Amino acid sequence: MHANEVKIVDKSYLFHSYQCANADDKNLIKSCIDAFNLNADQIRAFHIVTNHATSNNFNNLHMYLGGMAGTGKKSSY
Repeated sequence: MHANEVKIVDKSYLFHSYQCANADDKNLIKSCIDAFNLNADQIRAFHIVTNHATSNNFNNLHMYLGGMAGTGKKSSY
């Protein structure tokens, strides 16, 4: 993939079940989800990011998160 290139993915990608191989990473991911009380859509987005971060994929992850105000796109802490 090159700069300014967009990859369109099938919607099934959004419902893919991500599994982290490392038990320590898996526990950390679960504790973050629990600590921030993420809803189902937030968990899905978080899993996409954490799956990419814990994989051997060295490509940058570019991800658009859209939604109306108040839908939880921005973390507040």
